[in-house]
Amino acid sequence: MDIIKNRRSRRKFTSKKVSIEDMKKIVEAGTYAPTGMNKQDNIIVAISDDSTMENLLNSIRKHLNNENYNGFYNCKNMILILSPHDNRNRKFDCGCIMQNMMLKACELNVANVWINQFYDSYDSEHIRKFLQSIDIDEDYEITCALALGHSEETPKIKPNKFKTKFIEKKIDWILTHNQFSIDLCILEVIVINSVVSYSNFVQCFCQRLYHSWWTA
Repeated sequence: MDIIKNRRSRRKFTSKKVSIEDMKKIVEAGTYAPTGMNKQDNIIVAISDDSTMENLLNSIRKHLNNENYNGFYNCKNMILILSPHDNRNRKFDCGCIMQNMMLKACELNVANVWINQFYDSYDSEHIRKFLQSIDIDEDYEITCALALGHSEETPKIKPNKFKTKFIEKKIDWILTHNQFSIDLCILEVIVINSVVSYSNFVQCFCQRLYHSWWTA
């Protein structure tokens, strides 16, 4: 749980590369992620070679038509997650794979950040040429990428902004003469092989509402 809570994105990398041993461990973590219908049809490409990294950066710059693009933050390693273009679950699968790899990288003290500029690049001539250069089938696209390296950056701890709600099996009634609101936390009606029929349920519900309205 500490790894989950302490994981942070890093956007300032040093010139030091991630060891091949750590890269293999991070990739392995990705291969244990769940995938839709358990297809496991993704390809995970780990890049440590300088020339390949340069070619990848030049490809995305041409795709974005931005010669100054530096969204890799000078990282020395990159992991690409590729998916069949016709897999409708590819975004969800890759999200699970990325999470596994980011958490493993955090455990290994390897800085990382999600790179999302590749998602709409399936039809990009420049990205396709890059993929051909590393022998990737034309049916595959880069769905997402993970920049990796070492960082001297100390990210700030920010408050958690998620909202949570827990559902309980009860019905709360808040009724007044001027207005009423019904907070149905959960309403379980079993129609087939049910304890109560749907029509009986509706009748009971209306009677309860009418009674509560006039006695509030």
